[in-house]
Amino acid sequence: MSFINWVLGIPAYFGRKPPIDTRDKLIEFIDTRSAFLIQKNIFDYARARSGPYFSHIIKEDAFKHAVEVARWSGYPTGLAALAELVRGVLFHDADRKPLNDAVSSAALAAFDKYPVPEVLGEETWKKARETLIDRLGLIDSHPPKYAKDVILPYAQILYDSQPIHEELRKNDFEMIKAQLRINMVTMHDEFESRVNKAALLADLGVHPRTAAE
Repeated sequence: MSFINWVLGIPAYFGRKPPIDTRDKLIEFIDTRSAFLIQKNIFDYARARSGPYFSHIIKEDAFKHAVEVARWSGYPTGLAALAELVRGVLFHDADRKPLNDAVSSAALAAFDKYPVPEVLGEETWKKARETLIDRLGLIDSHPPKYAKDVILPYAQILYDSQPIHEELRKNDFEMIKAQLRINMVTMHDEFESRVNKAALLADLGVHPRTAAE
């Protein structure tokens, strides 16, 4: 998907949202919200930084290329963050390790939906998958975090990948981090309102916790 296409597609994010009650729907949620998290971060910051010149900048080939690099580089990071968010919502409803394995598998399935992005190349994309696996493996090493805190370990990475020259963005880290945290809270609230926990866990093959457990 090109830069212009995803900008035009943003309104679809706010459309009708069915319950999340199957593995396929979980994969779709993790995929689309990860992409949206990264793309909105890029789009909002570039627009804020460029002001009235934004409509001209988005037509420049160099900028569009930089955006493609940033969005595909950031997408696996978004998957790790969304997987941790999902795990946090379901944490008290399912056995810990099977839940983490199932959510991690869904995040990897989202990643594997896509061919190698031309702007990154096969070797970089392969390393991105390996890094994603490592990050998913760390999710179960600590108790659930607040949604706004899930993104904190990745904020610097996403800041550094912005398609804006580092001299122009050198004082903007806190602004970018704050926007990421706000978007994570929004996505947490959406997932919590849409998920049918019993049905989703059953489809994932994860044993639900009982009151005695």
